[in-house]
Amino acid sequence: MKKTFSVLLCLVLLCALLLPAAHAENALLVECALQTHTGTYVRFTEAVVGVADDFSAEGVAHDDWFRVTIDPAMIEIIERERLEFVYLDGDISDESQYRSTSDFGMVLHGLLLADGTRADVTIDARDFEPYSGKYLTTNAKNRLYSETWNSEILCYEYDVAVGSVWTLEEANDEYVDDYLYAHSEILFEGATPDVQGNTYTFNTPGDYVCYVRCCGGFNVQKAVIHVHTKSDMKRMLFLPTLVEGLELAMGVGFWLGPWWLPISFPLGALHALANLFLVLIA
Repeated sequence: MKKTFSVLLCLVLLCALLLPAAHAENALLVECALQTHTGTYVRFTEAVVGVADDFSAEGVAHDDWFRVTIDPAMIEIIERERLEFVYLDGDISDESQYRSTSDFGMVLHGLLLADGTRADVTIDARDFEPYSGKYLTTNAKNRLYSETWNSEILCYEYDVAVGSVWTLEEANDEYVDDYLYAHSEILFEGATPDVQGNTYTFNTPGDYVCYVRCCGGFNVQKAVIHVHTKSDMKRMLFLPTLVEGLELAMGVGFWLGPWWLPISFPLGALHALANLFLVLIA
């Protein structure tokens, strides 16, 4: 019995030693791994020089109980100063479970190393980071402004008035990947704003689709900006501004107690009217 226990203990200790070593070996081959709403990006170190003819990739989700083979048509391999790998999410039904969670990893088979050998690399969910870098932003305190999250196209949609000014901001240096930062660009589809340095002014009504793109088809940020005339924007905000005030009143009333509703509703109405006045004179 003691002998059996000793053997089992040795196996456990061996696994405990090998798993961190395997993870460390993978880490030496991966320089950067990012995930966004629409894709996955991996950049390798100089130790990885290419991929074999039978290169393949798997998606791993739900603590490795669900795996799926990734369609090669959804994979883009870019060779610049480093080998870069881009997986663009598609609409394949048998991957729905894989894509239904943000906690997923990947296994890449058939990487070619500088010494001529092949390697398989596992990238755990915890190894991926969110993108931080260049992004467009505007003053959300602007009265003629509205934003909503579109779950179908996985991006924010903004409604603003003609003359809205946006600025190209930069994330804290601590979180910026220098390589992607140097290769990122701002692209527009549809209408194009007037650009002066880091300032983007939307002077023409229309729909602007903005991308921050780092490589190939990999968009680390996408935003749809609907630009309206001031009068149209004020009409759009009229009812939501009133409703917001009444919802605030109801929330405060129930928080304090139902007996406060007779007081909170008139105050909420006044708050809504004050905000509506600021919208109308904007």
